[in-house]
Amino acid sequence: MPLQGQIIWSPKEYREERKKRGKIGGKSIEYVYYGDFTYAFNAGNIVGINRLKLNGESKVNLLSKKTKTLNDSKDFLSKYVTIYDGSDTQAANPTIQGADGAANTPAYRGISYAFLRDYPLTDSGNRPPSVEAIAYTAGTFQTQNITIGNR
Repeated sequence: MPLQGQIIWSPKEYREERKKRGKIGGKSIEYVYYGDFTYAFNAGNIVGINRLKLNGESKVNLLSKKTKTLNDSKDFLSKYVTIYDGSDTQAANPTIQGADGAANTPAYRGISYAFLRDYPLTDSGNRPPSVEAIAYTAGTFQTQNITIGNR
């Protein structure tokens, strides 16, 4: 059964300005937006994430037997995603601590969540992406659908 999750932390998005030169000498400015987002998946522990979709597109598929897909998934995870398993000893996210202060940052113990860092928003219309994850919980698969509305 799909469980609905929610975004539990997100600071203001930020943008990068890229200046381009045209072939004839003209200049243009392109803005690329990024964001940090924390998505709650489950009240309780998870063993791990096997599949992660952002805006319906599979970004992580650790169940795939294709080496390219598996390597792409691991690259995506290491570049953009940190998974928190919801354990009772779970530490607070250091990016959130840096933004809100260590004293004001909960560790979200008992809540499994994914933290997306410096995620480019180009493919999601410069808005937080919707996220769907398939996670192991107590030896079973559980699908989590997280849908975030437009800002």
